[in-house]
Amino acid sequence: APASPPVAAAPPPAPQYHYVGGLDPDGDGFLALRAGITPEAPRLARMPEGTLLTVLETQGVWRRVRLLDGSEGWAHSNWIRCCAAAPAAQPRAEGPSCDRLWHERNAIWAAHGYCFTSPRGIAAFGSRGCFRDQAQAQAAMSAADLAAIDRILAQEAALGCR
Repeated sequence: APASPPVAAAPPPAPQYHYVGGLDPDGDGFLALRAGITPEAPRLARMPEGTLLTVLETQGVWRRVRLLDGSEGWAHSNWIRCCAAAPAAQPRAEGPSCDRLWHERNAIWAAHGYCFTSPRGIAAFGSRGCFRDQAQAQAAMSAADLAAIDRILAQEAALGCR
């Protein structure tokens, strides 16, 4: 009997990011990343509107999430949206790869409280709840955050992103 032709492996699925959305415009301007599944659990980070994340686990109304910088913790599901409606998921004029890299890089800055001043930065991450300038935000970053930013900047340069 003739041998069956080999079956090609399916390509791996593209990562599916969720994002922080629907925050109260009169509220704090961020969703807390917490060490546990209660509002009293220590806050690990502030996640402003538009912060990209991956949902890892569900416990009731809480989601264990991983941020783009690798930080993990728990967040209330009321403000976690599926990526299909994420504003950053829409390609911009410079192309989807440059847009994705720009958003990934700036999500790290936003996660550390950086206050964006450009119209694009404000549109993507808002201006409420920020509390640091560039030097303060950079000082708060881990070595992994800084390495991720350097890696993304190199990718943007290689693609000719503006």
